[in-house]
Amino acid sequence: MAESGLRAQLARMPLRTDSGRMVNFRKNPRNLARLNGLCDLNDMTEAIRKLFLIMPFLFGIGFIAPLTAQLMTYWDIDGPFGMSRIAFGLAFGGAWGLYANIKGRWI
Repeated sequence: MAESGLRAQLARMPLRTDSGRMVNFRKNPRNLARLNGLCDLNDMTEAIRKLFLIMPFLFGIGFIAPLTAQLMTYWDIDGPFGMSRIAFGLAFGGAWGLYANIKGRWI
């Protein structure tokens, strides 16, 4: 069965990546991400891996902090030491997220 469409065209023509390597799309279709102008797959994988390493901290300041501030507002609780509610939420959520990052668990 003959291939048709973009995959067949790319399989017939060798292309160069930004690093100058020749790419054969027939052997590895994942090489489509290595066309000029697109990100190298390994670079993107590494960026996502680094993002997930700090995800508990980001969850702490991005979700727990506003939730803490909203709960303090709902129950009419002032922030300690004259802090605003969101500042306390950021401190609390950031500390809890950092703890989860270091220990590898939330509790």
